[in-house]
Amino acid sequence: MTNNRFIHLFSSITITKGALNSLILDPSRNCYFSVPTAIADVYQQLDGVESDKVMDVVNTDDTTLIDKIIEFGLENELLFLSDLDSSYFPKILTVFDHHLPITNVVWDLPENFSLMKFSKLVANNMSCLYGHLEIRSFKRKLRTTELESFLKLISTGDYLLGIVFSIPFVEDENIKSYQNLFSQFPKLGFITIHGGRENELYNIESESSKGILVSKERIETKKNCGCVHPSLFSNNFEHIRESMNHNSCL
Repeated sequence: MTNNRFIHLFSSITITKGALNSLILDPSRNCYFSVPTAIADVYQQLDGVESDKVMDVVNTDDTTLIDKIIEFGLENELLFLSDLDSSYFPKILTVFDHHLPITNVVWDLPENFSLMKFSKLVANNMSCLYGHLEIRSFKRKLRTTELESFLKLISTGDYLLGIVFSIPFVEDENIKSYQNLFSQFPKLGFITIHGGRENELYNIESESSKGILVSKERIETKKNCGCVHPSLFSNNFEHIRESMNHNSCL
């Protein structure tokens, strides 16, 4: 760089570090870049530095590498150059005083716990929720008769908008038995059956958002919650700030 100018990270850029790799998030463009953590460190070190002092602050003597990192940052608008120092570009505050309302709850059914006993706990604690409920069972197999009894008990309250299940495959249950539940209980939204023989999606007629997904993949622990496509996450600064300050699935 020939002109001596200040290098700045755009204020909306957020860096989330991992042990080996890190994410550089750009909420303003709803995109992210996965880079080695060492490169993420360089971007943080460059923020607010004069261009002629770059090699004094980075932990490498490889000027070619640093030039490429800066070039990539400028091309993708992670960095910008200015004659003004950092005092003219205050950082966005990450304070998040109040978390967003809880509108979705996931309840994991213990293996040695009956669904009816569990339903009483749910019924006693759901009045504070106005949203959706997901019941997940990893190993305990549930009959459709159990699901029906459960739905009769908890699906009448106005506070509950929708219910979904994630349950293990049961050999002698037929798909029709599950489909009948949707006509009986309008608040039933979706049933995922894991550990099945085939991968199959059964749509519920006239309800495009409702259905039954049978998957051969086994979901054995809550750690499988992370097995989702990145496009399903909304990359915005409000969600990032909330996750930085409060417990969040994100």
